Amino acid sequence: MNDKASSNQARCAYCGTSSNPLEVQELQRTIAARDKVIALLRRRIDGVPSSTARSAAESVALEQIVARKTAELERQRFELEKVLHELHATQQRLREAQEKSQDKR
Repeated sequence: MNDKASSNQARCAYCGTSSNPLEVQELQRTIAARDKVIALLRRRIDGVPSSTARSAAESVALEQIVARKTAELERQRFELEKVLHELHATQQRLREAQEKSQDKR
């Protein structure tokens, strides 16, 4: 593999394999956006007046919605990170197979 191609690759924090930086950036943007949603929902819970604007039941319901959404977003983030790791591993195996193929020529 030439030096220019390898310098355009991003490294996986889990296994150190490299992948297309555009794919990595897109996954990182998705994760960052979900993190922002989680933070926004948590701020909304913290900003809800205790007894003036909402009843205690509404506050509890809102907290349950936020907890459910947060769990869903965290699960999706975990899945994205898992897929990214699998992508890196697959790309590494592909590169190794290509290198073996080129060595046989």
